[in-house]
Amino acid sequence: MTPNKTNVLTIKNVSIINVATIEDIINFFDIVVFIDKYFTFKQTNLFLLKKYIMSKVENGKSVTVHYTGRFEDGTVFDTSLTEGREPLRTVLGQGSLIKGFESGLIGMTEGEKKTVEILPQDGYGEYLDGLVTVVKKEQVPEGVNVGDVLQSQSERGTINVMVKEITEEGVKLDANHPMAGKKLIFDLEVVSVG
Repeated sequence: MTPNKTNVLTIKNVSIINVATIEDIINFFDIVVFIDKYFTFKQTNLFLLKKYIMSKVENGKSVTVHYTGRFEDGTVFDTSLTEGREPLRTVLGQGSLIKGFESGLIGMTEGEKKTVEILPQDGYGEYLDGLVTVVKKEQVPEGVNVGDVLQSQSERGTINVMVKEITEEGVKLDANHPMAGKKLIFDLEVVSVG
């Protein structure tokens, strides 16, 4: 392995230009060792190796991913594979996805598939009994039914609450996320990394 001043890395007579970090060198070296062990390495494979190194999912990179989310009992709650839907496109590290989903994507490469299990603390949080309250019927709109989602004002701003129960005494409202306290399982497939 011979890096020089022009940022050219040569391993086994194969050069890659613009080696930026020691991680690039380590990743490149691991790939070359794997390929050398199992395949006949040719100069034409250099482009594919460079693309592999550059297509790894990292924070700050744009990623396009197909996904299917399901609960432990196998019930699918969301998927991008439904006819007419596009894969999810996002930039990692901006907080637009739940923590466990982002963590599951880190290190994946274009075309790679994997399944991740996300515990509540890395998903939508634990279920908190303190977020359940009972209000008088007069405080909710007429005609409200169990399962309806209403908006409520709190010191944190507008929040969604679900109607859990209606009795003569009042209406039980739940401000927990509907998937709070649940283990989530996602099948991921990275379509592209930019």
